[in-house]
Amino acid sequence: MANFLGIKPPELMTLPVILNVVLIGFRGESGLNVSEAALRPWFEQLQSSLPHAVMPASASSGRQHEAPSSTAVQYRYFKQLHVMPPAVTSRVEELIDGWLRPDQLTLGSSLPTPSTASGPLQLSAPRMASLLSSLLASLELPGFSLVVLNPQRRVAGGRTCGLHASKSPSW
Repeated sequence: MANFLGIKPPELMTLPVILNVVLIGFRGESGLNVSEAALRPWFEQLQSSLPHAVMPASASSGRQHEAPSSTAVQYRYFKQLHVMPPAVTSRVEELIDGWLRPDQLTLGSSLPTPSTASGPLQLSAPRMASLLSSLLASLELPGFSLVVLNPQRRVAGGRTCGLHASKSPSW
């Protein structure tokens, strides 16, 4: 295109990419209290720009190992941290608790509830995707989003499993 227009092509074109990191359950309600100020250095360590590369067709066939060829494009990442308030964590936990099902079902038995199940529990991937899609749509964040969940894990009798508050790392 640059040749057609009679201009010199750019040596490097940078494309901005917004990456939202949405943290749920990190304000102390799940045993881990982390401030945005404490988390920011962790995410600033991530590379802020990455070159675009094209894998050769032979690499997908597995025959010959050629190095990817770089292009004149690089991606520049802008990271934004969003620590959700405890009310969001509570609502997400309610929905997850309502959708949990035992990992193994036996024939002829009634469907146990998550609070009476004795084994591992599972959550339908489409339901979790729906929950996260709805949350992200309501937040109206630009770019791409990475959601990190830290919900309280409950077991029968109302107790929680995982790290006890005294064993949690201090930030």
